[in-house]
Amino acid sequence: AATQARRAALVAEASRDDDAAARAWIELVSAYGARGAWTDTARAIEQAQASVTRVGDPALRASLELLRAITATNTGALDEARAALERSERAVIERGADRSAVLTAKANLARQRGALDEALRLHEEARALDRARLGEDHPLTALHQHNTAGVLRRLARFDEAKTAYLKALGVERRWLGEGSVEAGLTQNSLGLLALESDRLDEAERWLIAARNALRGRSEEPLATLNLALLAIARRQHESAIALATEALARDTATFGAAHLRTARAAKVRAIALIGARRWAEAGRDLASARAALAGATDAESQMVRDECATHERTLAQHTRSLRPQRRHEQQSAVARETPAAVSIERRNTGPAPSGSGSYGPAQRWGP
Repeated sequence: AATQARRAALVAEASRDDDAAARAWIELVSAYGARGAWTDTARAIEQAQASVTRVGDPALRASLELLRAITATNTGALDEARAALERSERAVIERGADRSAVLTAKANLARQRGALDEALRLHEEARALDRARLGEDHPLTALHQHNTAGVLRRLARFDEAKTAYLKALGVERRWLGEGSVEAGLTQNSLGLLALESDRLDEAERWLIAARNALRGRSEEPLATLNLALLAIARRQHESAIALATEALARDTATFGAAHLRTARAAKVRAIALIGARRWAEAGRDLASARAALAGATDAESQMVRDECATHERTLAQHTRSLRPQRRHEQQSAVARETPAAVSIERRNTGPAPSGSGSYGPAQRWGP
């Protein structure tokens, strides 16, 4: 998509077709943003801004500001995201256009700021608009149902969240197919929900199905990492280390080292390493995860950083107290404490409430 969008933009500029060039540059922003290529996305936004300014079309301006806001939200530049959303919403209102995409982006921004009640209200408002326009049995309405479920999960309203996820999954299977990304991500979220509710066998079924649906896609490591969390919950630490290592390698290759997805995978592997009593390796992973998120201000990144710091303090305490004559006793004590750490992970670790980690059904990139 990125290759074709860039080609279209260059052909349009050579033909002095400013409108087509602006649309093509916006498509390029969408393609880069959909895979979390932040540096490329930022450059494409600059180029698109020049073209959109030249054309002066309010619809294109609203689309670009929305994409700028989504990018800023997912890179932790929350004040920039809010300002871009305000500009996008003004342009949409001026045209009398549909506001559901802006409302979804506002909801995701609220979630990143930790304002979950506001996020829930905005997602439900966006869903009501599209349901009135498209009906209940439509993939876009299912997307809103999925987003609402994600916030309900974060609010620990698990039964309501499961009902909403299952409704979304039914529509996604019917219209998009069992093997669609959307169905895979919803199954991943159902697996995470079951894991957080201590329904481990159910979690395994959902997560295996999710991994199969997402196989070969950039979203596959989300299910892989949740399977690592499941292995930790069952105290199968070596299996968890292998799964987390696989997810970490894939996410690093796709998103780079300084990314929330990468940091989360490193943190989960550290928890598995603690369970396996491999203290030094766990410490390196925790430090790496915190460094990857240095400067990020969004709620998800702050949560991961705080969890890493907590586990680092625990490791430091055990390192100081570990003496040769008491090594066996101290290791046993850490082994007893590990399930408590795992319990924290099962509540707080894993993909964002959208079920995507960073991008996915919660975000709409199309201009």
